Amino acid sequence: IISCVRVGGLEAYADDIRIPLKYGIDQCVGDTICAGGILYGQRNIPVILDFCKDIREVAATGAKFLNYANPMAMNTWAAIEYGKVDTVGLCHGVQHGAEQIAEVLGAKSPRELDYVCSGINHQTWFIELKLNGRPIGKDELVAAFEAHPVYSKQEKLRIDVLKRFGVYSTESNGHLSEYLPWYRKRPDEITRWIDMSDWIHGETGGYLRYST
Repeated sequence: IISCVRVGGLEAYADDIRIPLKYGIDQCVGDTICAGGILYGQRNIPVILDFCKDIREVAATGAKFLNYANPMAMNTWAAIEYGKVDTVGLCHGVQHGAEQIAEVLGAKSPRELDYVCSGINHQTWFIELKLNGRPIGKDELVAAFEAHPVYSKQEKLRIDVLKRFGVYSTESNGHLSEYLPWYRKRPDEITRWIDMSDWIHGETGGYLRYST
């Protein structure tokens, strides 16, 4: 069973961005944590629990619930803890991040890259990398990203975190700037980390603008 639900649609989502921004909470996506994620969760979780009730009552024994909707961590937590259903939370960030890493390392195909990811609460990291069986360390990966003509500009925040902690985030530059909010806490510093060529790199309200 797969859930891709967005309760309230884009009209409700607009308030998740605009109301917090009125009080100084700057979000790029606003669908996972912080004020936007909490508002979104208050709409989604009751519906997720309704799905779980149906699954318990009519689904085949052993059926698994795949949550592919945000706020991913909140929805999944609710389904497991209160819906009492075997649930897995999914995000496309892993495969997109792997494609980036393969590209900066000069791979002909992402299939040349083997990786292990680990994390919780929609905050996941590439903790082990091998290119054609050869281990890739922090220094090599940092150098590869900094040398890339596009990602060196678009993924500045992710590269900074990679330098500091030695792991690359699966989440977009914009998402990560919300999960580590000190990067967008001061308006005069946001542009230091945010590339405005596309919303996903961290534009304020970027996903709302893109979606509407």
